Amino acid sequence: MVIGGIYESIVTGIFKVGTTPWFRIYTLLEFFALLYFYNKLLGRNKLFLLFSILYIMTYLYQIYEWVYFPRIGFNFISLKVEMVSLVLISSLIWFVDAFKKMEETSFYVNPVFYIIAAFLLYFCSTFIVFVVTDYMKQYKMNIRGFYMIILYAALVLRITLLVVFWKASRIK
Repeated sequence: MVIGGIYESIVTGIFKVGTTPWFRIYTLLEFFALLYFYNKLLGRNKLFLLFSILYIMTYLYQIYEWVYFPRIGFNFISLKVEMVSLVLISSLIWFVDAFKKMEETSFYVNPVFYIIAAFLLYFCSTFIVFVVTDYMKQYKMNIRGFYMIILYAALVLRITLLVVFWKASRIK
């Protein structure tokens, strides 16, 4: 988030470069940050290698379309589907493992639970908004209300992550 703010203020504001390249890079970084988190948490290397290969192939295809067919644009939906699939499948695996082991006394005291819950809320709600937005644009409907869902979901995600990291830093 800090890098995005710096990029927008310096590159976009001073050098007058559009934000399109940043959003292309940001989606890639976002995916691999999630992949790293879930891989460290679960340790299922083959599954995450499969996710990586699929995402990179889709991403490269989107870049190809963006460069050679600019009218089509860069379709985020296919990348969002893969990102939401990663979050849903990985979170489901974590929940199944947590209930099988039953080592945790309560999810209330487990910070990973809050991180996963925030990821699920954010990615599922924003995915629905992105899918519905294309439909609403096609029929010239007002989409401002749907962007508020993205704003609130992002706010909940960031507040949850801040609280979890703050509580974890106090414990040490």
